[in-house]
Amino acid sequence: MLPIFSSLLSPVLRPLMIRRMRFNQSEIEGVVFKIADTLEEKTAAFKLVHEMYVRRGIIPASEKNWRLSVFHLLPTTTIFVAKSGDRIIGSVSLIEDSPLGVPMEETHPKEILSLRLAGLRFAEVGALAVTQERRGKGVSLMLYNILLRWARQYRLVRNLAIAVHPRIEKFFSVIFLFKRMGPVHSYKKLNCAPSVPLCVDLSTGLKQFRAIYDRPDMHIGLSRHSANVYRFFCEEWEANLCLPQRSPFMPCLQSPPIWGPDELTWILRKGGVRPADLPRQQRRVLTKYYSSLRDPSMHTLRQEVC
Repeated sequence: MLPIFSSLLSPVLRPLMIRRMRFNQSEIEGVVFKIADTLEEKTAAFKLVHEMYVRRGIIPASEKNWRLSVFHLLPTTTIFVAKSGDRIIGSVSLIEDSPLGVPMEETHPKEILSLRLAGLRFAEVGALAVTQERRGKGVSLMLYNILLRWARQYRLVRNLAIAVHPRIEKFFSVIFLFKRMGPVHSYKKLNCAPSVPLCVDLSTGLKQFRAIYDRPDMHIGLSRHSANVYRFFCEEWEANLCLPQRSPFMPCLQSPPIWGPDELTWILRKGGVRPADLPRQQRRVLTKYYSSLRDPSMHTLRQEVC
């Protein structure tokens, strides 16, 4: 859809799409939305993403039964999970720009370069996955809720980028005000699925977001007393959103949990990853962050990170 037609249709489509997004609060009762800070939570998130990608037919099934990316090992990546009891039912990741770049850069290099040359602090949203029985019941919206708060308030991210299938571009452009950055390309690592690059400026976009959504008819829940879309994502704090306390008077970057040496050793061995076989830049960056990777015993494995 051409941008001019999309902008004209957005005011018409937006209320319809909001009504379809509404969910009962009871559907997320007992579900905790948090940053994954244990090995079990992270590996469960990788398994969930693998299952979803296999179900969609964009990657083949793996014997490891998880999708581990080198970007998820970086200390600037935050993995969020939705946890019901001991079970992970949803996950999404915030992957900040790093010496390795971001995942979508391989498919959309010019668009990512434009953000980098502008000197903007940006990150990619990726690896959203929700179990089939919980889809359309508020879990993905709550995951986006915690990700947006963390990105804007705790990591001071200015721009969010995302690569999506063209059929869901309308959702991100109409609801979250993302704008197309470039043409559709084939995402080679995901079975050549079509991919369109989108981006939103969190600083300027926030004012527009409030102007559109801070109204009583734009509520996100099915209850008359539920928050409107702006307050849901930007102001009111749901009790099951778990983020560290922060001081409004001394804003500063808060780091996501990093992999401990034992966790990193386990995840690499389990995945059959030998640091010596990684591309030079990946090996150099990872060993900078994790001195344990210089241990000769880590060089007895055979495969690469996907």
